[in-house]
Amino acid sequence: MRWSFRADELDLLTTTIQGQQLQPPRYLVMILMTAPHVDRLSTISPPLVDFRYLRPLQKEPVRSASFSGAIWDTAVGEQLRRTIREWVQGIRAGQFFILPGTYCRRCQYAWACRFQHYPSWSRAYGLPLAKRSRQIRKQKAVHDK
Repeated sequence: MRWSFRADELDLLTTTIQGQQLQPPRYLVMILMTAPHVDRLSTISPPLVDFRYLRPLQKEPVRSASFSGAIWDTAVGEQLRRTIREWVQGIRAGQFFILPGTYCRRCQYAWACRFQHYPSWSRAYGLPLAKRSRQIRKQKAVHDK
């Protein structure tokens, strides 16, 4: 359990584009799939997903961040679709990799992960598809001009 907020934690757009947090677009898709009149969604305001972060021992015990469905009609939305497509295609092909980083030290599953296993580590750094996965983790949002 973390007692403080990371600086980028509330930036749902960046963490989603980098493939670190895929819940926001997944929840938006679920909203669209379960809406009674999907064909009419374009005439109403876009759906919005709100996340609440609870840290009871901080000055601000509750923080929130939003992810708007309006994102899909922008250049960032296209970038996000490409990122998701790449991740899904890799998973379907059985080509997904551990991406060791500083976050491994605070991961609650580090005891079960193979990030210190040399063959897994070498695949994470040696294969071209793994290199692309690391590049995705570094990308920034490309906004409309």
